[in-house]
Amino acid sequence: MPSQKITAAPAGLYLQPNNLSSVPDGALEQADNVVISRDGIVEPRRGMDTIYDFGALGGDTMAIVPGGLGTWGAWSAPGSWLLQYVNSSTAGLYYYPDNAANTPATPTALTGATALTAPTQSSIQLKAPVAPYYSGLCLSGDILYGTGIRGIWRADTSTIAHAGTPTAMDLSSTLSAAGSPRALADKTQVAYRLIWVKLANGRTLPGSPSTSLLASNTAGGTRDVVITASVPQFWSTYGWGIQSGDVYQLYRTKASPTGTDPGDEMFLCYEGTYSSGATISVTDVVTDDLLGAALYTNASQQTALQANDLPPFCYDIASYRGVMFYANTVESYADCKVIATGTGALDVGSTITISGITITGAAVENIGAAQFLVDTASPSFLDRFNNTAASIVRTFNRNAAQPTASNYAVLTTAAGAGTFRIASKNVIVGVSISSTAPAAAFRITQPDSGNTNRVFHPARIYWSKQGQPDAVPVLNYADVGDPTAPINRIVATRDSLFIFKEDGLFRLTGDGPPWDIRPFDPTCRIVGIRTAVLLDNSVFVLTTQGVVRVTDTGVTVISRPIDAEARPLSSSFVSNVAFAVANEPDRKYLLWMPPGDDVDWYAKATQAYVYDLFTQAWTRRTDTASAGAVCKNTGQLLLGGRYLRSERTTQTDADYSDAGAAISCAVKWAPKFATPGLKQHFQEVGFLFRKLGGTAVTLAFTTDLVPSPPGSVNVTLSDYGTPPFSPFSLRTLVPLEQARGSQLGVSFSQNVNGSTFQIQGLSLTHRVTDEEAGS
Repeated sequence: MPSQKITAAPAGLYLQPNNLSSVPDGALEQADNVVISRDGIVEPRRGMDTIYDFGALGGDTMAIVPGGLGTWGAWSAPGSWLLQYVNSSTAGLYYYPDNAANTPATPTALTGATALTAPTQSSIQLKAPVAPYYSGLCLSGDILYGTGIRGIWRADTSTIAHAGTPTAMDLSSTLSAAGSPRALADKTQVAYRLIWVKLANGRTLPGSPSTSLLASNTAGGTRDVVITASVPQFWSTYGWGIQSGDVYQLYRTKASPTGTDPGDEMFLCYEGTYSSGATISVTDVVTDDLLGAALYTNASQQTALQANDLPPFCYDIASYRGVMFYANTVESYADCKVIATGTGALDVGSTITISGITITGAAVENIGAAQFLVDTASPSFLDRFNNTAASIVRTFNRNAAQPTASNYAVLTTAAGAGTFRIASKNVIVGVSISSTAPAAAFRITQPDSGNTNRVFHPARIYWSKQGQPDAVPVLNYADVGDPTAPINRIVATRDSLFIFKEDGLFRLTGDGPPWDIRPFDPTCRIVGIRTAVLLDNSVFVLTTQGVVRVTDTGVTVISRPIDAEARPLSSSFVSNVAFAVANEPDRKYLLWMPPGDDVDWYAKATQAYVYDLFTQAWTRRTDTASAGAVCKNTGQLLLGGRYLRSERTTQTDADYSDAGAAISCAVKWAPKFATPGLKQHFQEVGFLFRKLGGTAVTLAFTTDLVPSPPGSVNVTLSDYGTPPFSPFSLRTLVPLEQARGSQLGVSFSQNVNGSTFQIQGLSLTHRVTDEEAGS
């Protein structure tokens, strides 16, 4: 039979082919450290330079958020945020500038980042497969938000801060002495609220108002009103609270006759800057006609239901339509109610211990002595309970130990007489409260006493106000799907927020609340939490079905050619190690994975499967990494681990080197050649290059009859002239032992260092013998 020739252009990885059929010509069994970005052309991946060694800090870079969005905070040039975990319980956040020249430099450590570690199952018992390395990260404008053990944090300067502004906790009032006051006429009353305002890089972040306080003047003459407020004192361990330079604003209603409700339409009467101390005091001397701006929670404004509460402790965050979403949330609080005071009830000598601070009931309030008022004298029982509750709140909040306390108190008299709430500054620490008073006189309602007063909402998402990521009204939430099935990840595209849950995939749409939330694909369940990334306005993610592409029209599996490697990744350990990078400039999805299922929490990903959106070809990298991102300014790929590495992008042959070391590239065609079932005489193989550089290449051959060791042919390129060659055909005879069989496997490998190759395909010359294969 005459010789025949087969030509096969590279078509990407196919790891579970039927060698007799079902794969395209040019299917590859191996494609290491190469890319197929141009149709039918294999070339080396670009190299990486090491620009920093985090080993001296004792850990690995575990998350990278790219910069390139403009001036960020205190820095004069855009750059990249690096979330660097020193170990499983401590983290540091570092800023590293964009660096097209790849010149090594020392990153800048941000202060206040000692408690950024992501929540783990052991620390918070979140209803989700939480990796110790994972932290939800999201940019809103040029501000970076993230989840951590202290709750939601924000970085927009060189300091990490707790997101949001604490609620104003309590108010008390006295009337000024006689003299020349002018604010409040005799036999009139007004109501007050106070808010705290944080100033963050040119932005104002007003918090939630205090409970309304009524001040009445029956002194027989005009009086001013002195308002004293507890300060949410700064807890340095978790960055919670008010600091020097923050602002407080006091709002007041217009006066009404004593006994007539002044309403709740309030206007600014004082603004000041906090410097220090457990309390601030304001003397209100403003007459009704001089009142200022309306309080944002007035019924004529946004209403009380839209108060700027703190973002909830949560597992993941995402920004969609200018709104920040918080998913898989946890609360920690205890609601308290004074039911009876006096003998046999909550009485003088009764103690309440909150967050390790013990306060004692007394006939007169003495905050310095940690004594709260037990009101047994007011004519109204409701006044007794309210006055006692207010004194408990003041005494606890103004205690000298409050800066290191993990809890704070807020009056909630709208819930009934004598009610207040003990809330946690950090849900991992939780709420701790006990009392010697009889339970029938002082009720403590704990949402989950067996779990440090935590209440889980694994299927719940909260959302912020539009354009205000730090402001999350308490009723801005929805439960998605099965309330017991956790949300594992949320990712926003241009027109949808996709919610990956253990009971399937859901989709949120709309321009604002009320949002439309519907099931999207109940069979799509995420496996690799850190593999979900936004690319080409789609979500690419590793699921139980393999790697899928999620768009507004449905879910499409794209990993069928590599399912032999992608689908077994179902164990929680492996899913926590796996992560992905969306390379929009190169139109690639890079999925880093460990070498197998048998790894622990702290294993690293040692290989990456790379999918090209245009050629739809899979290839593989063999470098180790634990995090990655792409700089928006330079388009460079950044990889983290112990070493921070940056991709070479000079657009010259110098790009093809890993910090001066060779890149080991290897390509092996699937043995789909010739006629199945018949023995062939394989004569000659020709490699067709668009470009070929370097000094040597290695060619290897196997057959179904001689699978190993392969027959190798080492080619010295100088024997053919002076490389680089363009175009070039390299032909070689098949080694004798591999010249007979029914199928021929062909491999090409080259250690690339400052040179490149571009393989367009190969041709195989063969003829069928007169013997049956295998005889």
